[in-house]
Amino acid sequence: MSDAIDQQLLNKWVAAIYEAALDDALWKSLLYEIGNFIGSPESQLFSPRLKPGESSFAFTSFDGMTEDIWKHYEDYFWQHEFRLVQH
Repeated sequence: MSDAIDQQLLNKWVAAIYEAALDDALWKSLLYEIGNFIGSPESQLFSPRLKPGESSFAFTSFDGMTEDIWKHYEDYFWQHEFRLVQH
């Protein structure tokens, strides 16, 4: 078995990513499919707030990103995230 990703499958996912960019409802199944391919039971696409006042987003293959998780992230983890611009 080759470690190379099938080009046809990769092209399918790229097209699906463009489609999901236009329709948020498509992310959950797409992330599940990609996660399943790499052997992950869950997957997510996450963008934290880059600056205070900006919005973050997360698309997941599961139903676990509750408001409590976002609040905990903003109250603690965001303040310690070295990759983000802090003001």
